[in-house]
Amino acid sequence: LCESRTETTPLDGAGNPISGPLSIGAGSVSVRDRAVVTVEGATTFDGTVTFFLCKLDSPDLCDDSNAAHHGTQIGSPQTISQPSPVTVTSDAAIVTSAGRYCWRAVYSGDEATDVPGSSDSRASECFTVNPVTPTLTTQASGPVSLGNAISDTATLTGTANQPGTPVINPTTAGGPAGGTITFTA
Repeated sequence: LCESRTETTPLDGAGNPISGPLSIGAGSVSVRDRAVVTVEGATTFDGTVTFFLCKLDSPDLCDDSNAAHHGTQIGSPQTISQPSPVTVTSDAAIVTSAGRYCWRAVYSGDEATDVPGSSDSRASECFTVNPVTPTLTTQASGPVSLGNAISDTATLTGTANQPGTPVINPTTAGGPAGGTITFTA
């Protein structure tokens, strides 16, 4: 009886396991996924591993059971073969919006050797990208005599670009942070 098992670990862009929230930084963050495919009951096998990344606005996972959460395919399917276990790492994905993301890795199986496919889309495949916290500082003009003008200078730092389109591996970069600063005396 042949069987396969796929277990994955989300990674940051440098290839380190993600252990907590990531920061969107100046407007994007690079992430990867690592899959370990274990095949039992067959000494020869091959197949492919395909990686998907979802941005979730709900607690749902990135899986085949919900068409809205199939995910964005990251890179091309990667060919694998024996010996088992086989480790494969996804191409880097660039995300440009804060939020909750989940990876899904799918092993195709090998029909010729009766090895079934498998996938991993567990909650441990999810991670959070936090927004940045901008800083606004002001510098008011010094004391003036009644009737003279006053002024204030505001400096905004620590902003991120707006999300790109689409938010995963964008083809159009996001523009600079927008908005207004209002002065009230």
